[in-house]
Amino acid sequence: MMLFLGGTAIVTMPKNIFPNQHSLRYGHLATPLAMGVVFSMLASCLISRTLTPITISLLLRKIYERHGASPGWPDRFHAALNEQFDRFRNFYGWLLADILRRRILTPAVAVSVVIGAGTLAVFVGTDFFSSVDAGLI
Repeated sequence: MMLFLGGTAIVTMPKNIFPNQHSLRYGHLATPLAMGVVFSMLASCLISRTLTPITISLLLRKIYERHGASPGWPDRFHAALNEQFDRFRNFYGWLLADILRRRILTPAVAVSVVIGAGTLAVFVGTDFFSSVDAGLI
């Protein structure tokens, strides 16, 4: 239901923002973009509800059938991936604890990042369309 409502809002929003497409000339550009977003969301929903469960059930069937047998390469790969993820999680926890211990340096870096982003926002272009007018739009 949320996908339907969100898709409807995305498709109809350009028509509400640009009601007269001939005078503003942007409605015909925003509508195909919005429809592309909606169609990709629908395809993603369809795949996540159908293809993914089927593929997982096919992959896990062999694991449940050979319960107690020696682990195959998917099991070894999964164990190695979990081990690397645990190592990364432990490192990230250590790094976060170390950063939060520095009560003066952490806010100073955060404020400098915000100021740098604000400075970049002034210099970075804000136009969605280029300023060159070839008479195509």
